[in-house]
Amino acid sequence: MDAEARIRIRLTELASRHSAPLLDGGVEVWPIGWKQKKPRRKETHNMSALYGTIEGAKGKATRCGHRELITHSACWNGAVRVELQHDKETNSTSYLVQLVPWHGTGENKVLAEGVMENQK
Repeated sequence: MDAEARIRIRLTELASRHSAPLLDGGVEVWPIGWKQKKPRRKETHNMSALYGTIEGAKGKATRCGHRELITHSACWNGAVRVELQHDKETNSTSYLVQLVPWHGTGENKVLAEGVMENQK
């Protein structure tokens, strides 16, 4: 093994101990199998305005919504449908709670509707 090969091996060993690559004559030396990390993009996701949870025999599940969230809770006699809609411009959330048929059984009836007050 010549001196250049030994230097290359040593540089690779050193690079494996560091998070950044070492330069060998202006060339990046990355250890074998080591992947260069891509720079992270700045995420510009807004937080969800609406949240829903459900708990059943298999545990708890959650869902998020930015503008709309619709849920159904059903039995053999019909279902209850809850709809939330968020308006970004006015920062208000409207709701609609109604009975709806489920697999052909039940009635259509609005139980409640309105706008949730902003408490801030």
